[in-house]
Amino acid sequence: MLKAIIPYFRPMSPTNAIPPVSPYGMFTGNLFQYKTFPSLVAFESSPPNQTNPSPHKCILIGGLSDGLIPTPYTKQLETACHELGWSLVQPMISSSGLGFGNGSLKRDTEELSDLMAYLVHHSFAETFAFVGHSTGCQNSVHFMKYAGKDMMEKVKVIALQAPVSDREGAMAEPHYETNIAHAKKLQAMGQEEEMMPRNAFWAPITAARFLALKDVGGGKCSFVLFLLYKIHAPVLYHSVQIHTMLYLFLSIPCSVINTQHNTHVLTFEKSYQCSSFQRMISFRLTLLMRNWV
Repeated sequence: MLKAIIPYFRPMSPTNAIPPVSPYGMFTGNLFQYKTFPSLVAFESSPPNQTNPSPHKCILIGGLSDGLIPTPYTKQLETACHELGWSLVQPMISSSGLGFGNGSLKRDTEELSDLMAYLVHHSFAETFAFVGHSTGCQNSVHFMKYAGKDMMEKVKVIALQAPVSDREGAMAEPHYETNIAHAKKLQAMGQEEEMMPRNAFWAPITAARFLALKDVGGGKCSFVLFLLYKIHAPVLYHSVQIHTMLYLFLSIPCSVINTQHNTHVLTFEKSYQCSSFQRMISFRLTLLMRNWV
């Protein structure tokens, strides 16, 4: 019996080296449930040495497949928030992880509203900032267009970091047209909530969500380059209310989006993985948030 068991126990190979300690940082705070069905949680890290939670909340909204600690600059963002007396909130929504494949921006907006309502009633929240990364940028813009007025007016700062277009990247993929045609066929048959074939996408995804991500005019096309100039620029600065300051961290030109109605736009080309970019985010958000402390 022992001889039969031993072969299954192999020493750790060099390729199985010990992983680094939390590459994007370690966090101390409160994990709480803000919705019971479905069960949704969020993590809030408050400034140290504060008796009560801060009334100022910065919500970090990640991209596709993200969850807690979604970006390399999460810890630096927390530090910048704490220096100004803000807390950092990292939510899990139904679209976190691989849940986005059967979700929608509408559902995300509803759940972010639930989160904010919880923070208002149970964590002293008065003022909010959104930092959107990738698809989190789409969430931020959608929220400012479709959320309830009571919650929308509490959002004072929005930073859109890496607001890329899923569709522009997908157009270069093999079988793009075939997959779009299949998704549209399911949609025409009233079966848009059916799943796409396994080889259509890297995660389980419905036809409706696939079209929202990949099709021209889909629900997530806010940052397609040629549409940005002709269609979506007015949507962006009209969706964000006068009381909100908006910063776009783009890798494409966006001079068409101006500073009218006190909506401020910052553009530059550095990758979010660069430490200089991380410092820039912390610095710019510090300038923004200082106005609302």
